[in-house]
Amino acid sequence: MELDHDKSVSSQVNPKKKGSLKDAAKRVMNCLIKKPKVRRKKVYWNKVDAKEGTVWSALQKLEVRLEHDADEFERLFSQAIDANKEIEKKAASQSASKGNKTVKVIDSKRGMNGDIILRKVKLSPAQAAQLVDCMDCGRLDAVELKSLLEFMPTEEEGRGLAAYLESSPSPRDEAIASMTPCEQYMAAMMDMKDAEKKLRSVIFLAEFKGRMNELKWDVDHLGAACHELRTSKRFHRLLAMILDLVNEINTGGEGGARAAGFTLDSLTKLSETKAFDNKTSVLQYLIKVIRKTNKDVLKFREDIKSVVLAKGVVMERLLTSAKQLCDDSRVVTETAKQDGDDYREFLKDPPTPKYKFRDVKAQRASVKELRDMVTFLHAKDVPVGQMETTHFERFALFSKLELQKALSV
Repeated sequence: MELDHDKSVSSQVNPKKKGSLKDAAKRVMNCLIKKPKVRRKKVYWNKVDAKEGTVWSALQKLEVRLEHDADEFERLFSQAIDANKEIEKKAASQSASKGNKTVKVIDSKRGMNGDIILRKVKLSPAQAAQLVDCMDCGRLDAVELKSLLEFMPTEEEGRGLAAYLESSPSPRDEAIASMTPCEQYMAAMMDMKDAEKKLRSVIFLAEFKGRMNELKWDVDHLGAACHELRTSKRFHRLLAMILDLVNEINTGGEGGARAAGFTLDSLTKLSETKAFDNKTSVLQYLIKVIRKTNKDVLKFREDIKSVVLAKGVVMERLLTSAKQLCDDSRVVTETAKQDGDDYREFLKDPPTPKYKFRDVKAQRASVKELRDMVTFLHAKDVPVGQMETTHFERFALFSKLELQKALSV
């Protein structure tokens, strides 16, 4: 029974019904006592339909329910809202927004994602720009640096930001301060010389050790496998037996043209080719004969253990990776030289805090950092460079020498 708050309780209750007045009073009290508002956590996932034939369709038939502690669940994923505090918070937010309006120039969703990235890396737009300009990784890893690269301004965004700054009646610094953090970062990147090249170079520095370790793993195992295949006497004897048997099968021992060798991928033909009994393959026959005549040959696998490790190495991928490293190294070398030339121009003026590794102590730190990155070279081969050489110029030369050594293995 629903009650009208504008009418009396007695007028809405049938007195003939026993207990109706008492029940009505309870309902009135329930109307007057408001349940506290609750804020619940949300999981913003992407939903899909449980179409027939999908795993979700199958799961519906299982009727699986997750047993959980209701009290713990409520404690973790719900929170009572204090109405007074919410009102105060809303008023404070409105007051702050009135006093400090933010201008949005770029796409709002992209700008919001950029703001999130800057908060995640715990850098202000100015700090992020300074890091790139100094060509320094700081405490950021390659993934975090790549996330900054994603928010380099596009041509369209650059034009929009430039138009806003030119048309703004406020001084440039104030106009930039009125932008969102992502837009401030983009504006700083626009003002920086070779900003994208510098950021890509810093990413190369952050990834270099890991990429070289991957390259070295592939090169080392491939090299070891080739060495074992070239030096295993039992494997060579096995190849000779295969060559002799297949020549015998193909020529019938009648002096026809005999093959002098075969490609390793031809070995699969031994298991595919069967005798006239349609049961025995050439491989089965070969093993049967070897077991009778020279059983030790079948232990050749003990001589080529590295082949098992190297079977996952794809030569095409290895060459592509090495080529990409060389291409990246060339770009880094050009960028580092340009930055180094700018640094040496700065040396003619009073000292600037822009560049690190510029005194004797810092130079040693620079060399030590590069020695910690050694993969193919020896520590003694790390270039020291001149005093006026920047850390990134040393790194560019170091990466070039490392790749030359890797490709000569």
